[in-house]
Amino acid sequence: EAAAAGGRSDPKPRAMRSRWARGSFLKDGDALMEEALRVSYPGFAREPLQGKGLHEEMRDALHALLQEGYFHYDCVQYGARVNVTRVQRVLVGEPGITYLYQKLRLFALPWDDASVARGALVSIAKLNEQVKRQARKMLAQKGAEGGHVAASAGVGSCDFNLTLINAALTNKHAPPEEGVAGNRKTKKLKGATAADEESENRGPPRQPVLPFKPDTKFDAPIDLAVNWHRDSTLEPFSTIGVYHHTPDSSARDWEIAMCCDAGDLAPPLRTKLSDGECYFMLGNFNHHHQHAVIAGTSARYASTHRVALTQDATFDGIMERCAEVLCGKRFTRSASPESLEAARARAVGELAARLEFDWIRQFYCQGAVHAAQHSTWWAPRIDQLTEKWTELDTELRTMAEVASQQQVPLKALRMLIYLFESRLKGREEWEARLRDPTYKRIPAAYRPIRRPDCSTEGAFTAGMDGLLAALQARLAVRTNSKAAKVAKDTNVTKAAKATKATDITNSAKAAKGAKVAHATTAAKASRVGKAMKARANRS
Repeated sequence: EAAAAGGRSDPKPRAMRSRWARGSFLKDGDALMEEALRVSYPGFAREPLQGKGLHEEMRDALHALLQEGYFHYDCVQYGARVNVTRVQRVLVGEPGITYLYQKLRLFALPWDDASVARGALVSIAKLNEQVKRQARKMLAQKGAEGGHVAASAGVGSCDFNLTLINAALTNKHAPPEEGVAGNRKTKKLKGATAADEESENRGPPRQPVLPFKPDTKFDAPIDLAVNWHRDSTLEPFSTIGVYHHTPDSSARDWEIAMCCDAGDLAPPLRTKLSDGECYFMLGNFNHHHQHAVIAGTSARYASTHRVALTQDATFDGIMERCAEVLCGKRFTRSASPESLEAARARAVGELAARLEFDWIRQFYCQGAVHAAQHSTWWAPRIDQLTEKWTELDTELRTMAEVASQQQVPLKALRMLIYLFESRLKGREEWEARLRDPTYKRIPAAYRPIRRPDCSTEGAFTAGMDGLLAALQARLAVRTNSKAAKVAKDTNVTKAAKATKATDITNSAKAAKGAKVAHATTAAKASRVGKAMKARANRS
């Protein structure tokens, strides 16, 4: 067993005892399938969705979301490249929650909002409660088995706070080419252009259906709607519950595939899914396994219920942090330059960068349709975050202007330079992201909106590169001045040491000379005495 965070044990999957063919999947009906699930995949479980009439209600809710254009392809980022997902998605969850994956923050439609898509979100909230009940039952069953199964699959939370719903479509099931009629009441976006409003009035345009990609992990002759992965930014050991729906209820060619991280323990598995079925990845399954979705021939919806981490991921949380920083002692032009603290500069600068890169830009980079569909809940709150960002950057600019002209503590000056360099680097990375050619291949209504625009005249952070240059010049002058003083002090010290050494040398030489002279005089006196004594003896 490997030690896990929080002291909870995290036992790794066990190896199958039976011999199995390398490089191939186990499938439904294979002789070793039951052993593999029991020994190496104990956290995987499945059963039909319970609840009278809920499956039918979900079918209508998902169809309403599709017809009103709420499913979008996500433009995610791997390294420096932007890629489009093969399935369309919408995030639904607790009001104010977000979900970050592959450098893209998704903003949840609140599942208590009955005004969206003929009450579809309320139906999804009911689904979430039912999947939660079934997950609790699964966890209890696994826990009752004891031993390795209980330690692996009978632990963790299933208090789902959001669901990421995937729609894998065919041209047959996609919305009509002309898009959806503009039948939603939405508030006008602050700063919306005429083109944005026209797009909203027409309704979202149809997004071309994208082909699935072949499997490259095992080189199997299959296409994957969702590539191999483990779900990210989740509470450790938490359950993932997935509701599966195909509009063609007779279609059973969609499959879930899974593999162990340690490939020598067991073969990869693939198992077919039935319409209205739920499957669960319990306990530490997501820690030691990856999974993928093998594409079928029909359309498919999957509602993936998760216990997402909420630290740094909710509107209330980021607003609370803004209140903490902005309630602190602000630096103003009337303040003494010596009172500028590096800690204050860091708190202001890092929070401003976080608002800009992790919230404001993330919201608008998903396009005009996304912004319009979130105009009721999220858009006014993004405006609030933009106001906080402006307050923070106003203070940061004041600090920089004072520091570039007056004597502030050296530590604070260095901190401001670091903050400005980091922000400019972040903006360069975002500009490179927005220039990615991938965006040219998607409909204009789904391309990024450049907001906040930091380049326009009068913007609080316009000319940041000029302020950085002034700060760097100020540091160079102070550093050079300090270096000159140090050099001068060093030279004085060296001169004093040299003079002292010379004096010591001269004194030594004088003492030595006196000693030699004394010795010479004594020797001469001795010779004279001897000569006089010799004359006396002769006489």
